[in-house]
Amino acid sequence: VVYAGSGAYSVTTAIDELARLGIKVMVRYANSGGLSDEVNVGDYCVTTGCIRNERVLLDYIPAEYPAIADRHLVDAMLAASQEAGFPTHEGLTLTVSSFYPGSGFPTPRGVMDEEVLRKVQLFIRSGAMNIDGETSTLMVLGQLYGIRAGALLTVGNHLTKGEGDYITGQDDLVRTGLEALLKDKLRTENDAV
Repeated sequence: VVYAGSGAYSVTTAIDELARLGIKVMVRYANSGGLSDEVNVGDYCVTTGCIRNERVLLDYIPAEYPAIADRHLVDAMLAASQEAGFPTHEGLTLTVSSFYPGSGFPTPRGVMDEEVLRKVQLFIRSGAMNIDGETSTLMVLGQLYGIRAGALLTVGNHLTKGEGDYITGQDDLVRTGLEALLKDKLRTENDAV
């Protein structure tokens, strides 16, 4: 269990150091903002892949490189979330570089770039269910370093509905996530037999 701070820059540092130590699996349990109309505050989002709009990873690999979760971890997180009785969604997470302007929110000087707003709306229409600042980093570096990666995110606020308080149900989220890791470990052991 590692707390790596906020944003892709902090997460890259933690993952680079953990990869040197030989970790095999990493899962992000955290808060996110809802984007899709189907997602509500308090729901869980299991990320299958990310829309890479964070730009930090350009130091590692071009933006065209996909950010995809390990399918076995996705399945384990879906099963654990559903067994725990939480409304759970599976799909794409939009990962951005900055909290306010990257999400299309006004800064103290207003919206800095109208194109960002248009892109966020395009990503919503294209299937983004939620938004954060870190998950694509986990997925991309996991693929590059041979580390299985996944993300189980709760929706603390909803950007288009204007609901929520930013932090929702973190204790339940972590318990559910740990149950998912146990399910994945048992599957791995059974596959080895």
